[in-house]
Amino acid sequence: MWLFCPILTHKTLHRANASLFLYLLHCAGCNHMTWLQPGIGNMNTLIDSVHFIAVAPSDNGLYGYGWWLDSPKLPNYAHSRFLVRAKPKIDSLYATLPGRLSTGVAGWSMGGFGALHNIIQHPDVYASAFSIKGGVDPNAAAQSHLGQRFWIIHCSGQ
Repeated sequence: MWLFCPILTHKTLHRANASLFLYLLHCAGCNHMTWLQPGIGNMNTLIDSVHFIAVAPSDNGLYGYGWWLDSPKLPNYAHSRFLVRAKPKIDSLYATLPGRLSTGVAGWSMGGFGALHNIIQHPDVYASAFSIKGGVDPNAAAQSHLGQRFWIIHCSGQ
């Protein structure tokens, strides 16, 4: 069972003023509530200042460390597929701008890897990815997708 919690929105949430959308992927050993902890960066203030709607998905611990990938052998182990399929539902429930250009994915550590993996696997869904200490070489990943336009931001330090 997948959960979407928390949903972070800016204070002036109106359908007429639709917002950009961002998935926040947690790290190994963390959960969807990690993004609300003060040490992570006060996400509520950040979301409000940039007028995003952000969702921190969770599989409620059912599949352990998922790395935000799909398993070719375990059909229920479908983290990436879940994110792609959930976006239209989120668009219908919240004042998000639908479509690729308004959709991003970000993550910390394992979630950072997942963010980069998902933008590379689904450039038709995401236009931007932000990785904080994600375990991947973004230069090599970007080279394999020359001709596709998307933003990758990868931070390896404090």
